[in-house]
Amino acid sequence: MKQRIMVIGCPGSGKSTLSNKLHNNLGIPLYHLDEIKWQNSNQTIDSETFEEILKYITQLDEWIIDGNYNSTLELRMKKADIVIWLNYSRTICIFRVFKRFIQSFYRKSEGGNPKRMSWSFIKFVWNFKENHDKKLLDLKDKYSNQNEWVILKSKYDTKLFCDKLQES
Repeated sequence: MKQRIMVIGCPGSGKSTLSNKLHNNLGIPLYHLDEIKWQNSNQTIDSETFEEILKYITQLDEWIIDGNYNSTLELRMKKADIVIWLNYSRTICIFRVFKRFIQSFYRKSEGGNPKRMSWSFIKFVWNFKENHDKKLLDLKDKYSNQNEWVILKSKYDTKLFCDKLQES
């Protein structure tokens, strides 16, 4: 398996869950973009600092980076060996976002992006495919000769991918 792995997808698609599995199975350092961007549940670092941190991380030999942040997609994609796109349906993602929100009442916050629920966030998730798929497909076309793309469209696809990973 390649050593620089980018995991992208709609909120609620399972980026962090898959990234944690990859980290545990492969032993590659994992970086969650939300944990880098958010200093606490109320404050983020500035864009320049965020980009500098990502430039440093992407120069490393091994990494798994989970998250979207459109402003840094291309920076990460230029260095990635493999891009895993969790391209799940909007209904699955919305369901998981609500589930995560409800579960957040019973868990201690671990920092990073606050798991708040708002209509604007629900709308963002609902419209993610319309607003982001074209850009991701354009980037796939642009970088397909330099990185491998794995597009997973269901929990079943993801399970098969993880099973295959376990075998190798």
